[in-house]
This record gives sequence, C-alpha cells and structure tokens, in this order.
Amino acid sequence: MYSHLTPLLVSSLFTRCFRWFSGRLAAPVALAFPAVVLPAQETAADWLRQSPTLARRESNTGLSEIIPVYFPPTPPPLGAAVDRLAQLLNLKWVAPASLGSFVNEPFYPRLATHLIAGSLPMNVRPRYDAYVSARARLRMELAEKIAATRTMAPETRLAELQEFARIQTPQLAELEWTAERLRRDLGTAHVQWTEDHRRSQRGKVRPPDEKGRRWEYEIVISAAFFVEGLSPGQRRLLREAAIELEGDPAASASGTGAGDPVFFSPDLSRVRFPAGLAPEVASKIAEYTREKDALKRELRDEVYELDSIRSDDAITDRLRALAKEHEPRLLALDARAEEIRRSAALLVHPAEPGISPAMASRWAALQAAREQLDASIVARVEPVRAELLTFRGPFDVKRLPDGRLVSSIDVRDVPDRREFLALTGHSPTPWYKAVFQVIRTELAAAEAAVADRAEELRAQEAGLVRELATAAGITPEQAAAAWERHDRLRRANGPQVEYALAVFEPGLSPEQRRLLFDLSLERLALPLPGGSLAPYPVVR
Repeated sequence: MYSHLTPLLVSSLFTRCFRWFSGRLAAPVALAFPAVVLPAQETAADWLRQSPTLARRESNTGLSEIIPVYFPPTPPPLGAAVDRLAQLLNLKWVAPASLGSFVNEPFYPRLATHLIAGSLPMNVRPRYDAYVSARARLRMELAEKIAATRTMAPETRLAELQEFARIQTPQLAELEWTAERLRRDLGTAHVQWTEDHRRSQRGKVRPPDEKGRRWEYEIVISAAFFVEGLSPGQRRLLREAAIELEGDPAASASGTGAGDPVFFSPDLSRVRFPAGLAPEVASKIAEYTREKDALKRELRDEVYELDSIRSDDAITDRLRALAKEHEPRLLALDARAEEIRRSAALLVHPAEPGISPAMASRWAALQAAREQLDASIVARVEPVRAELLTFRGPFDVKRLPDGRLVSSIDVRDVPDRREFLALTGHSPTPWYKAVFQVIRTELAAAEAAVADRAEELRAQEAGLVRELATAAGITPEQAAAAWERHDRLRRANGPQVEYALAVFEPGLSPEQRRLLFDLSLERLALPLPGGSLAPYPVVR
C-alpha cells in the first residue's frame, strides 16, 4: 500500500542498525546536512527541535519512534455554528496550531508528522514554500475578481466570472497536483511509523459491529491520505465516506430527510437546500446525490477488498485503473452541480416572518456575546491542555509534565470506562484519568467564572424567542426553529460567505470552488482534532 515503505519488522531492524552507525556519524552528518527547521512555534520542546533521525535516537524503547498521526477537522455544514468547547475534554495529543492553514489539504497528516518532528525534508521545503505563496496569490486574485463583479447585472457577472475561470483554472489545476505531489513526497522515513499500523492490519477479519466500523474507518481514512494510485477527486470522496462512518451508523451524512445537510459541490461541503424547490430542481439534486453516493460506495468496496492484498504495486495499479474509470463520472458530477446552481437562486433564502431588523440586530449581538464567552473558556483551558498533551516523545506514566505525581490526584469521581472513552478518546488508565481530572477542574472553574453572564444571555435569548412567537403568531418551538434558520443564513452571509460563494455562485470552475472552500475553512479556525498513537482516532 505504501510503495516507499518496508515491512515493520525489517524497518525496525534497519533502524537499530542505523542507530549504531549514526551514533558515530551524527555530528559530521548534522554539520553537512543541517535540518530544515520550522519556526519555533511549531515545536514544543528542544527534543522536538532536533532532526527526526536524532529524535528517534533518544530512547531505546522504540516509543520515541512513534509519532502521533493527525487528521483534519470535519468541515461543518454551511451556516452551522462551530462548537469550540467540544474538544476540551478530548485527551489526544494537541495538534500544531499552524495546521489550521491546511485543514483541507491532502498532505495534512504527513505535514503534521513533520511539524511534530520539527523539520521538513530539505528537498521538499522550497516546493512547500512556493505552494503556500502561489495559493495565497491565487486566492487573492479570485477574491478581488468576485468583489469587482459584485454589483454587476447577473448576466454580466456570470460572463465575467466564466472568463476569469478560463484564465485562472489551469493555474489552479497545477496547484492541486502540486499539493498531491507534496502529499507523496512528505512520506519520508519517519512518517513510516504512523502508517505501518494500518499496513500490519491488512487482511484481518473484523466483526460487523462497532469495532467493525472502526476498522472500516481506518481503511477509508488511511486510503484517503496515504494510499497511492487514487486521484485527488477520489481522495475527497473517501474523506466524505470517512465523515459518514464517524457519524451515527443509522444515518447517512448525505441526508435522510427534508432539511438535512447533504454533501454537495465542492466536495466535503454540506448544505441544507431550501424547502419548496421546483420538482425538476429537487429531482436534479436527488440524482446528483445518488451518483455521488454510488461513487463513494464503489471506492469503499474497492479499498476494503484491496486491504487484504499484500502487494503495494498491485494495490496502486488497481486504484489507478479505478481512477481512470471514475474520471469522466467525476467530471459529469461537477457539470450536474453547475446545472443545479443555475436552476434556482439557491443562495437566496426567504427571510423568516416576524423577525424585524431590530430583533435580528439584538439576536446577532447575543450570539456574538455567547461566542466571546466560549472563547474566554477556551483561552483559559487550552493552555492547560497544551501543557499536558503536547507530544514530546516518551513520557513518565507516573508523573504529569508539571512534575505532580499521578497518584496524588483524586480521580474517584471520573466517569465509567464507556463514558470516559466517549469523552476523551482514551481508555481510563491512571495517567489519562489524572490528566482528565486536571483539565476538567480547570474547565469547571472557567465555566463558573462566566456562569452569571451565560445565564443572563440564555434569559435574553429565551425572551427573543417568545417575542418572535408573539409577533409571528407561532409556537415557541416554531420560533426557536425560525431563529436557527435565521442563524444559518446570517453565518452564510457573514463569517462563512466564502463557503456560500464556493457552493452557490454560478460561473466558477470546480477548482475555483475548492480554492474558496479551502479559504473559508481556514478563516473559520476550526478546532483541530488531536493526534493519536493508536494510530487512528476512535470512531464514536
């Protein structure tokens, strides 16, 4: 599956031999080939600022050779609020903050490994820098063009954007393939330790239960980022399939009822289409969803089958053949999405009846105040999490990083094993129970500090719900649902405006939509999931 890697047993033997040899040549090698060190904020300790090779020599246990693997956050549906508190009790290793600029890139996990190790390969760093620079330039050009056409008549705006798409798209296509090459080339030796686990699991039978779903998730997410032979479009579809596997097994992320978010275009975006669409538009959306789901099923079936094959070359050849077969269908899927955009003004949702401008302004102020409270809680708790959960290599399971003995912390009231695993992503070992208790205590103190203000805001929000119910002649439950719909539209026209344009603006090319979507996710500053030595996150 990983053509540049050797089996785990052979690589372990090689590493031990290399330790003996490099111990005698470490100084001259370091002088001749200095590590390309990333900025200091990317690393958490001197141990991490060394080259990956030297870092692996710190321990004879082999533990220092295992570096956490990090996967990107799940993009929210368009208009959905970002929950910034949900991960505070998650006990996986804290992700490097700079990964927030690459949350939708195919090289995210491999880049994360390099950031944790403290360096990038010297032959990759110039191309990495050039990629970041070119992406920023192309984003700015597209944003400026969209702003310049904002006041034009719809027909003129469409023509202008189509002409600009013709000019810019070849550059964007090259940019996307550069990202794919970076994904491949970042798979150097020390990334092997995060990937061999999946390789070692090939062919193992799993029961059709929750453990089976975790096995499926490992295969799908591993293929999306690590397996060779897939096209960039197929990698995005596999990420969508992984999101579906992360959710409720009884529900599809493609939507199960009216008003549910469905995966649309660009890939990984999810939208709630407005009610009351014309039958022909609704039919086109249903056809689009069916075809996309069919492609994902075929991809999942193929990677499941290939998971039992031991030959990396055979796997790559099979996937390349499938990529060629899927290419025209993926292009047709983009064309169908563009037909849907032009069939109706999907970006324009009717205003909720009874919500006056004055009420909307008061509601927006309340939501901003609630977000500030959440930010204050995160600002207090996150430094504590970072101190405890920044990966520094092997750690003393009897002590916390600040020196406190694990046995000195009262953990009698921690949740039972099932709840602990659901909250934290870890089994309740003594060390993780102590870490959990320290973080939970800090979280409780942070919430208590803002409790009065939070209660005041809840009371004001309930008052506005009642006011809307009276003004519109509806029940409080209907009023609460109306405010929720209003919030989605408010976010789509505010902090998520690039997301909305990427999904709904006619005339853009698929590559331009993906560029805008990437920008929107970066600006949302999504909480970054923690890394795991398992190596893959537990599906809950």
